[in-house]
Amino acid sequence: FNPTVLFGNGGYTSATSLLTVQEDLADGVVIGRRFISNPDIVRRIRYGYPLTAYDRSTFYTHGAKGYVTYKEYE
Repeated sequence: FNPTVLFGNGGYTSATSLLTVQEDLADGVVIGRRFISNPDIVRRIRYGYPLTAYDRSTFYTHGAKGYVTYKEYE
């Protein structure tokens, strides 16, 4: 028996990502864009801290802006 691992992707919030895993609707949740703007996203979700909005205009650029400019929650 090889169990299938299922990851959900797209449009999750902190609350819906936790519920999806807790209710066994998926084994994990993929968080892409929100991870870029929240380098400490695991801690933010765990403690209920607000997420920083991402700036889509900085995606796929040649510079560092948008990839290293976001701060951890204080």
